[in-house]
Amino acid sequence: MSEAKAILDVAKDKHLRLFQDQLSAYREIIDLVSEVLDAIDHAVHFNAGDLQTTILKLNRQRIRIFGYTALVAPQVVVDRFTKLESYLLEVAEGQSAYVWETARQYSLDLLNEMRSDLNISPGHITYNDVR
Repeated sequence: MSEAKAILDVAKDKHLRLFQDQLSAYREIIDLVSEVLDAIDHAVHFNAGDLQTTILKLNRQRIRIFGYTALVAPQVVVDRFTKLESYLLEVAEGQSAYVWETARQYSLDLLNEMRSDLNISPGHITYNDVR
């Protein structure tokens, strides 16, 4: 009986550590994307901010975050992150026009895959505002 409990405790601890690692990696993504979207938005709409600094930060952090995410997330989450960060790089480098609706949809797609992976409430979140 105590051997079975010990096995269950180990499995539970392993599961909790994985969940915490996933949350940590996903928070890193959210923090980076939020900062980059803010910088791009300011540069595009207010002619303020330094996109060069944003590009450097995105390049530096995206590779690290990709590695963290690849360790703990399913391929679909990694793919959604890659799609979003590629779009943001293209915008920051002037290769693509900045379209808020596109950035928002890529972000929502990524968030919904993260939520699904973490088993956080059923269904997808949507943006229901007019902006």
